[in-house]
Amino acid sequence: ASRSGGNSPLREIAMNTPDSTPASPELSLWHSSAQLQGARALQEDTIAVSERRDGLAVVVADGLGGHPEGEWASRTATSVVMGAPWLNASNESLAGLMKSAIREAHAAVKRQVWRDDQPATTLIAAFMDAESDEITLASVGDSYALLMRDGGLRSLLMTRMPLPEGMYKYDARPRSLAYSVGYNIGVEGVGIEVQKYPLQHGDRLLFATDGIDFIARDRIIHCLALPTPRAAAEALVREFIEAGDEQQDNVSFVVVFVQAVKGVAAATAGDPAAAP
Repeated sequence: ASRSGGNSPLREIAMNTPDSTPASPELSLWHSSAQLQGARALQEDTIAVSERRDGLAVVVADGLGGHPEGEWASRTATSVVMGAPWLNASNESLAGLMKSAIREAHAAVKRQVWRDDQPATTLIAAFMDAESDEITLASVGDSYALLMRDGGLRSLLMTRMPLPEGMYKYDARPRSLAYSVGYNIGVEGVGIEVQKYPLQHGDRLLFATDGIDFIARDRIIHCLALPTPRAAAEALVREFIEAGDEQQDNVSFVVVFVQAVKGVAAATAGDPAAAP
């Protein structure tokens, strides 16, 4: 969420390299990502992806508009979290270490004050374990973790509840654990939502900042139904550019496709577009 830059056109900032996946014994986790600045003066989102032998780690952070140095806050929090021990943790200790990493990020952001105001950022950290076929999520704030399975789209986070039409509302009541890194997460980690879900062949995951609100839910489903994560990411970018909304927020996202290794023909194993 960035400060407004007037009626400037949408500007694409970055598109990642082609689909890639870490080696794993059970699942392949193909991913792609993109960032757009939108109609904003600055890009205040940060995303990071780390391929591991046993899975894939993703962090998405959205520097808060209305607070100073949102881009610094999102970069700092992402750097702290991606450098924390949870990336090498066992499945049993993963959730606790993810929460500790977010607390460390909170402390790092909290140390900096600009003109008596406080930088802040949302943050989602996710690890998709290709050996245990699970995803573990730790989230602070209003960014998205969405799962498309069997043609339906659902939120994996309590803070995003489905609306009858459009996308999802953000539940900012205290019980919803809706806080921000650097602003009011609390020294005891109050406000960190942790979730764990099973993964299965065919799952499509989307981790995104709230700029994704500018795309209708049925269009997100359409994009995620495309055969590769790169095709899905490129289609999402086109949706934003074609909409040309003068109020478009920063948007950053990571798309992950879950593919079973067992049963995939050797001839197609290296080509995500050819896999079933």
